[in-house]
Amino acid sequence: MSSQKDDDAENEAIEACKRGEKNAFEYIVEKYKKPAYYMALRIVTNPDDAMDLSQEAFVKAYRAISTFKPGAVFKAWFYRILRNTCISHLRKRKSRRYYDR
Repeated sequence: MSSQKDDDAENEAIEACKRGEKNAFEYIVEKYKKPAYYMALRIVTNPDDAMDLSQEAFVKAYRAISTFKPGAVFKAWFYRILRNTCISHLRKRKSRRYYDR
């Protein structure tokens, strides 16, 4: 359960990222890296892929942070990016298996 203090720190980090302060995203990564990894692992079931995909999702989120709307829930926004990254990976893997036959 997050506290108001955590929420404020997260919002400050997001706003700092939008201003171009790259180091501010470290707070976001530290806060979500473990749950992101486990969410990815549940989807793709491979530990190495889960690590790579969770890192890829953080990169995508950082690059798209300017599109994050104030007042929205960052966690939900980020997890959608992560989920879509994992699903895209599974689709690519499935199509590669088909063509490797």
